[in-house]
Order: sequence, then C-alpha cells, then structure tokens
Amino acid sequence: MLTATRRGSLALLSLLTLAPGSLAAQAPAAVPAAADSVRPLPGAPIRWWHVALATGGVFLASAADNPVRDLGQNHSTQTDRDIATAVQRFGSGVVPVVIPAAIIGAGLLAHSPSLTRSGARVGGSLIVGSVIAEALKEIIGRARPYQGPSQTGFRPFSGWASMPSGHTMAAFALATSLSDEIHRDWATAGLYTLAVGTGASRIVLDAHWLSDVVAGAVIGTTSAKLVNGKWRLFRITPPRILIGPDKVGLQWTLGPLRMAPVGAQP
Repeated sequence: MLTATRRGSLALLSLLTLAPGSLAAQAPAAVPAAADSVRPLPGAPIRWWHVALATGGVFLASAADNPVRDLGQNHSTQTDRDIATAVQRFGSGVVPVVIPAAIIGAGLLAHSPSLTRSGARVGGSLIVGSVIAEALKEIIGRARPYQGPSQTGFRPFSGWASMPSGHTMAAFALATSLSDEIHRDWATAGLYTLAVGTGASRIVLDAHWLSDVVAGAVIGTTSAKLVNGKWRLFRITPPRILIGPDKVGLQWTLGPLRMAPVGAQP
C-alpha cells in the first residue's frame, strides 16, 4: 500500500503533467538556440567534494542513530507524540500537493506567468526529490526503527523503506523552494523551522533513524536548488517554464544544446 507521501507525489505528478493547462501542454515558440549558445550555464555547480561532504554527514549522523532513537522514545510524552503527528503533516501527501497546486492555480487565474512559474518550480522540486527518494528507498532497503533490531538492518529491494525519510525530503524541498521564491527572512525562518520539526517528528514517532532524516533533508534541499537554478549538476540546466496565452510548457536544456519543448509542434 502506498504511503501518504507516495500518494501525494503521484497526485502532484499527475497535476503537473496531465491536467489541462499543465506543464505537459503545448509550449510557445522557443528562444532561438543561437542566443542560448553564448549564455553561461546558470547556478553554482555541484562538485564531487560536495557529494562527499553530504555523504559523510549522513554516515556521521548514523553514529548517533541509536542514542537519538533512545532519547526520542524514552523521553517523549504523549503530548510530544501528538505534536509530532501534527507537525509531520508539513511533509505528508496532502500539503506538498496543495501548496504548488494553489500557487499554479492562482497564477493561471490571475494571468501571472511569474506566479505560475513559481508554483511549477515548487512542484518540480517535490517531484524530483520524490523520484530520487523512492529510488533510494528501494535500492537501500533499510528497516525502520520498529522493524529491525538496530540501525544496521539493510536488505535491498526488500520493501523496507526507511532511508531516506520521504516526509523530511518533502518538507525541506518545500521550505527551500518557497524560501527562494518569497525572499523574506521571516518566511525562511518559519519554513525551515517546520522542515526541521518534520524531521524531528519522524524520530519521535519511531518512523525513521536520524541518518534517514539527514539524508531526506539533503535530497529535498538539493532537489529544490537544482530545479530553481541555484545549483547545477553536470551540464543539466534547470527547467524553463514557458507560459502561453492559455497553456504552460516545460523545456529542458543540456549544456548549450536545447531540447525541443515538451508538447511543441514540429
């Protein structure tokens, strides 16, 4: 059975690719490739040592998996668990779908291309993060705290799906993408507080290890930064959201070479 986060990811993917006026709709004419061939690639590149640092952080967190779990289980009250249940909804299936859908809808209704693009970037961050997280869950096959005797319970392709935390990934993808769109310190502080709280709630509820939460935070943040163009992986540029009179299109580029817009007519 799909979890709420997985159902939400599928619903968001359907919204962005199948609904009328969605990102899979016909795009307007593209900017000539010659103009882009001299344009520098956007975003700061992700280097090998960035990946090594992030991976090392996850391994370092794994050393504290058992102590943090004991702290969360032995020193939390029913009130703490009730609060955790409420806070984790920031990364559950409903909220990550409603927020970008509402922004996209508002942009289309207000005929605001910039607002529509903002919503598409938020939704795209969640989709990219969900694809990565779900793939890693299957490949790693880590037991959740209540499923295994210790944090070393790994069985690839077994259906165990503890690493990374999907709720935390979604929460950090939302926090990062919304923060980059809003550009307000108070919003950034509030959004990341909710994201950190979501990760902590998964530990309190015994659903994830600390290292699962750290991995989810890394994936969510990275996905948002890649989609909104702040960071770049290899020569893959962020998606361009092309707004037409009544439809929206999605365009990807790889280095100076432009791919055809999705849904564009030959």
